Amino acid sequence: MALPPLPVGLYPSHEILVEQRWWLGAGKHKITSTVFHRGQGIVQHGHDCGPLIADEAPPLLGRGNGYLPLILLGSSRKIMFGASTVRAEGAAIGGAEASGYPMLTCGNPISLPYTYPTKNKDNTVLVGLTVLDITRGWQDIAVTMAIDVILFGLSLAKPGGGLGGLLGVDWMKTGLTSAAGLGLSIKRSAESGWKEPITLRVEAGNIITDANEVIYHPDTGEFELVRDTTAGPLAGSVKRGKDGKIEAMERLPPDPFSD
Repeated sequence: MALPPLPVGLYPSHEILVEQRWWLGAGKHKITSTVFHRGQGIVQHGHDCGPLIADEAPPLLGRGNGYLPLILLGSSRKIMFGASTVRAEGAAIGGAEASGYPMLTCGNPISLPYTYPTKNKDNTVLVGLTVLDITRGWQDIAVTMAIDVILFGLSLAKPGGGLGGLLGVDWMKTGLTSAAGLGLSIKRSAESGWKEPITLRVEAGNIITDANEVIYHPDTGEFELVRDTTAGPLAGSVKRGKDGKIEAMERLPPDPFSD
């Protein structure tokens, strides 16, 4: 959407190039810190480039868009496909490719599977996705877009959102996303014979984020608890593992451009 000084209306967006390790969005990142390729961390499933990406809507003229500050606050590019059989630091390695496995962008009012990495050809290690990985990735994309459609309809009936809405705090979206994620997690664990963990993640905010995650392992009856708090490039995470020990997990290296 564009606001003055540009003519008010809806326009296509030009997605500007950013590194996966877009340092202003570091609070949303999922990148390995002990497993490397070509000297850099590897993007994991669920990684998000995060907020403050200065996309241009419309192209070329978008920097004059009065709506740009809200675009910046809500920006997102998320890895929706994960290699379940190829893991790094316990998490599925992320997959995205122009051949048909897009990242999910922050379209307004509906997120769109629209962007792709441009440097995969430089990698010398290949990671494969199973048919199930691909199916689940597209399921997650469809569910996210469906939630956006529902929320857009509700916003037409009750516009607004206040300061919380500007900062990405939408409790209705948090509730719907958490419920959908839990439902998919239970379904997928059942399909695996209850070998896959069941996860409930409650996350609110974009630039300033608070997320709490409960991970249940039905095959062992054990729980893990994770809490993430983020503020732009500053991020902290605390995990209570299956053994009951509490660990601090550093999300941002001293140099925000490298591990």
